[in-house]
Amino acid sequence: MARTAPAPTGPWSQEIAIFDPCREGAFGNFMHWPGLDDLNVQDPSGLVDNTGFAYGAFILERLTEWHPGDRSVTLHYLMSTWRPYQVHHMRSRFRIG
Repeated sequence: MARTAPAPTGPWSQEIAIFDPCREGAFGNFMHWPGLDDLNVQDPSGLVDNTGFAYGAFILERLTEWHPGDRSVTLHYLMSTWRPYQVHHMRSRFRIG
């Protein structure tokens, strides 16, 4: 989730969903969902039934793009997944305001 504001002190916007594993089709594709895929067999931890999740989104500031025509921003970021553990280069574009 993200929020925007015209100044660091606010006022802050409502939450904006940057990444949603269901919406993005991540489960069964690059994040494990028990009974949907066999991605867990790649994990040596032995935690075979745990669901995958995303965490640690680190913005790649040099790749951030502002699009004044439609007041949108494109963010590139590194996001880690658990089950299996991997780091992904992600890109999301969303409108501000």
